[in-house]
Amino acid sequence: MAVEHPSGPPSPLKGRDLRRHLADAVLPNIAFLVGYEALGVQEGVIAAVAAGLVLVVVRLLARRRLTMVVAAFGLVLLHVLMVLVTGEGRDYFLPWLVVNSLATVVFAGSWLIRRPISMRLSRFSGMTDDPAAHLRVTALWTGLWVLHLLVGVPLYAASQVVALGVAKFVLGPPAIVLWGYLTWRLLRTRPAAVAAADEEQR
Repeated sequence: MAVEHPSGPPSPLKGRDLRRHLADAVLPNIAFLVGYEALGVQEGVIAAVAAGLVLVVVRLLARRRLTMVVAAFGLVLLHVLMVLVTGEGRDYFLPWLVVNSLATVVFAGSWLIRRPISMRLSRFSGMTDDPAAHLRVTALWTGLWVLHLLVGVPLYAASQVVALGVAKFVLGPPAIVLWGYLTWRLLRTRPAAVAAADEEQR
């Protein structure tokens, strides 16, 4: 049995941050798809880079951390580099599939050996350190990474570029927000025995 942890961490969903991260993740992808569908691969690359540069300027004017701005633009460059190397539009989404493959291996492996990676990732967050809760959370995220691959790999093999873009968006920010909320719900609770012990110490 678990009880609510009243002093647990706040919900990770913050409107302003959420909108900013959504723009960073989505706008270059949309620009690439529009350019690719309208004119071709090279034009899609140019559109994605242009969108990334616009976001860089906006973030710098808003005095955002330079490291975050550079990291976001670096991801755009990584995606377009894959297209420039192969000349195929579908390879814009290859880094997405590679990252999800690695995430699947890491999360599934940590779950199998009963050392859930979520426990390490949330070590300093103030969330519960209950192993059972972290096993559930790690399994939850493993399922999301696997879902990315089940949807993305067949589309990549079939060179369905636009469908890849749609899948990356649907399984990206919206799904991650939902999974983040579920994670927060699972990790802001503690076993009743632990809560009772804390109460006795007060």
